[in-house]
Amino acid sequence: MANITGGFDTSATPNASAFLVTVVTVTTSGTPVNVASQVIPNGFSVAIRAYRGNGSKVLYVATSSVNTADATKRVELKSGETVSLMVDNANLVWLDASGNGTKAEVLTEI
Repeated sequence: MANITGGFDTSATPNASAFLVTVVTVTTSGTPVNVASQVIPNGFSVAIRAYRGNGSKVLYVATSSVNTADATKRVELKSGETVSLMVDNANLVWLDASGNGTKAEVLTEI
């Protein structure tokens, strides 16, 4: 049951006190990159955004290096698009891309 005080639900997960933005580069298309380890607090998510300067290159986001190559098991992001994932560590995310030098911004609350 929710705890309502003054019209606000106070039982929800509290806001994190800080966040971290990391830029990850897929240097070579076809060579998946694992996002660095960063514990994600319970109730929070990691956001992955395809860097706005990627042009027409597509960023692939998946749960394993193998899945980055499978169009049925990955999310494809064009420049500026974002996906939020409810994982307990950012290192559960793998990235690949349609072109060399594609970048992703990884936003985590800490």
